[in-house]
Amino acid sequence: MLQEAAARMRRAGLAPGRQIRLLRGVFYGSTHSLDFDKRHSRMRNLGFNLYLRSPAPPDPVPLLGSGLVDGLKRHGELAHQGRRLDLGHVLVGLEGRLSASVRRLAVLAQGGTGLELCTWVGDLGGAAGMLAIARMDAPSTRARDLLFSPGAYDLSANLEGDLAGYLLARQPDSREPLGPPKVGVLDDLSGALRAYLGDGGQGCDWDRRWRLFAPMIGARLGARGIANREALARRICAKTLAFASVYTVYRLRQDGRLGLRTLREACRNLHDASTELGRIFFERLEQGLGGRDPMAGPLEEPNLEEA
Repeated sequence: MLQEAAARMRRAGLAPGRQIRLLRGVFYGSTHSLDFDKRHSRMRNLGFNLYLRSPAPPDPVPLLGSGLVDGLKRHGELAHQGRRLDLGHVLVGLEGRLSASVRRLAVLAQGGTGLELCTWVGDLGGAAGMLAIARMDAPSTRARDLLFSPGAYDLSANLEGDLAGYLLARQPDSREPLGPPKVGVLDDLSGALRAYLGDGGQGCDWDRRWRLFAPMIGARLGARGIANREALARRICAKTLAFASVYTVYRLRQDGRLGLRTLREACRNLHDASTELGRIFFERLEQGLGGRDPMAGPLEEPNLEEA
């Protein structure tokens, strides 16, 4: 389906950046997105477009057709070697990398750059906010049960999508670790996904994705792993807390629970929740660097023809 969507967009004369934005809008940041279908939140749409410094994506149906758009939504997750990748997060990451300001400039008082807030920092901070609110009613709630369980809200697919969004169509010779994607490769997004996932052979980024990703978030890698281990762990937790503080207000309002008492109660849980989420992510980063897959699960192989 990605191939068919890309072919239709090329025939219509859309530049690669506009193609990515149109496809991203199928999943996030628009009133016709899969995310809006589930959450009905215009504030979330505003957040994605604000962080990406992008106008709201246009309705893709006139160009792609309702059948193709619905099919993309139904196949919004790819499975590969027991892992799941959220395609919407891949597209958000790609779009964010197209803009130097989104990649480099921090958003005031929210914990990261626009790219970070739309990907891993936003995912971790949002999850920490959810955990802090859940502990208002059930103080013993654990992050691993609430946020990393297929039976509840499994954050793993989003994080895998974030890594792919950072690494897909990367330019190995670029002077900056996190640079824009190869524009030519964006003309064949399905092919870029295949190249990223590969078969574990030489030149495939899938098996080394954590090693490639780590320097992009500030890790200094040495012979014994992360040289700035504690500083990076603190940085991840601090970023998580900063965005969790913003997200918690949004989430309480969305749930109809925003008030002075509930806000105070949730805020009391924020530091511990953010530290727990940040440490889990850091633990997974170290596992990935050590050659152990931290997000494996019993899933089938991908069908990229369907995606």
